Amino acid sequence: MIGDFFIWCSGAKKRVLSECPIEKGKFIGMGMAVFFISILSVISSTFFITYAFAKKNTNELSFAIHWQYILCGILWGIIIFTIDRNIVSTIRKTGVLKNELQKAYPRFILAFFIGIVISTPLEMKFFEKEITQKIEEKILNQQIGLNNQTTTPLKNQIANTKEQIILNTSLREDAYAKAVAEKNGRGLTGIKRYGPKAKEWENKSFRYSQLVDSLNSNLTKLNDELMNSQDGLSVEKLYDKGIIQRFDGAEMRIGALYELGVFHWVITLLFISLEILPLIVKLMIPRGPYDEILDRMEYEIFIEQKRIISDKNSEINNLLEEIDKITKLKSETRLLINKTKLDAEIKANESLLLDISQKQANLAKIAVKKWYDDELNKLKSNQKPQYITTNINTQNPGPLTESDKKISGIFWMQKGAVDNTEYYFHNGSLKGNSLIHLKNNQFHKGEWGYRSKYEIDIDLLNKKVEYIILELTDNYLKLKDKLTNEILEFEKSG
Repeated sequence: MIGDFFIWCSGAKKRVLSECPIEKGKFIGMGMAVFFISILSVISSTFFITYAFAKKNTNELSFAIHWQYILCGILWGIIIFTIDRNIVSTIRKTGVLKNELQKAYPRFILAFFIGIVISTPLEMKFFEKEITQKIEEKILNQQIGLNNQTTTPLKNQIANTKEQIILNTSLREDAYAKAVAEKNGRGLTGIKRYGPKAKEWENKSFRYSQLVDSLNSNLTKLNDELMNSQDGLSVEKLYDKGIIQRFDGAEMRIGALYELGVFHWVITLLFISLEILPLIVKLMIPRGPYDEILDRMEYEIFIEQKRIISDKNSEINNLLEEIDKITKLKSETRLLINKTKLDAEIKANESLLLDISQKQANLAKIAVKKWYDDELNKLKSNQKPQYITTNINTQNPGPLTESDKKISGIFWMQKGAVDNTEYYFHNGSLKGNSLIHLKNNQFHKGEWGYRSKYEIDIDLLNKKVEYIILELTDNYLKLKDKLTNEILEFEKSG
């Protein structure tokens, strides 16, 4: 039971090991290393979290381990265990050490950092006294430096006061000596008496004496102030004031730990070695039956999955072919139905459309016949000559006369037109004449007029075109489009 647990901790496949039980021993050893490293990480993180929340009112830390701290430590231990288990289980034995090292070096780097993370809190506990001493020294030196910065003006003031005391004491003694000399007749006056000069020097001596007394009093106060400022510069005083507790944090303790020297690094390397030990064991042991069986199983699973994918692809391809056939069949059926419907509608409407077309043609002929008769009667009643000679001089056309209006009053049939097209130019005025256009028995009206003797405008079907009359006889008319140079030929109809 315990062996199976450690095998699970190593990340080995139990089903594979069942086929090669001789391999169980090495995986039990790997699993034990992974498991106990996680136990150390639980202890390490629990201590670190407890320290972070410890009460530090005095120079003795008050540790109180609560269940919340233990729960956080267990959670961290589970994280480290999961990482280590994955690191060990993902290294595959290929038999080529170089390839295995290339795949394992990122795991070595990760294991190195995990070893440092686990070892640091434990070392903080092992070297607690040394760390505390270094922190006290650091903070005390910092406070001394700060105190020196603040007391430097005070010390300068004390030194200056002492110099003033020495100077004024000397002046006082000198004035007193001169006053005595004046009294004894050894002064400037040479007279032995207590005269004005002796009084003057005696008064100066008294004033200097008062100044010296004042400076001594001030010096005493400055010295007391300096003593008071230096009185708190001791470890006990710093603890009493709470200064050390305020600066004593995790960052400072870790920094102090890494200043301890070689022995600290020996313990750190020990924990790093424990962390990377399963990796080293996994790389050092030769490729065994477990690895061969695992490769075989993975290859069988790979082939099986390839087969399943191939079968699925075949099913999908067959399904797509059936869908394509059904789609084509639906399309052909739809086209056939639409064609049948269209043929039926054409047959049903063919006779009706033919009858309508014939009647429209008859109506158009009747309308043209009536219009033709009306126009013919109008022409017969017009006694003015309507025709001119056939000679056309486009270079010197001359003025337009009434006898030049031969184009009007005749049905002109367009030659070469695809459709049966006729024009009738009504009247013969210069502008605003009516035009009849008959195309496939379809009747249209327009306007025409002369621009010059041999140029006309035709406004028909919302299109206005300028033409040059190239040739004109009783039975033949030839026009040229001025814009496109298109030639239109007509002959007299009927």
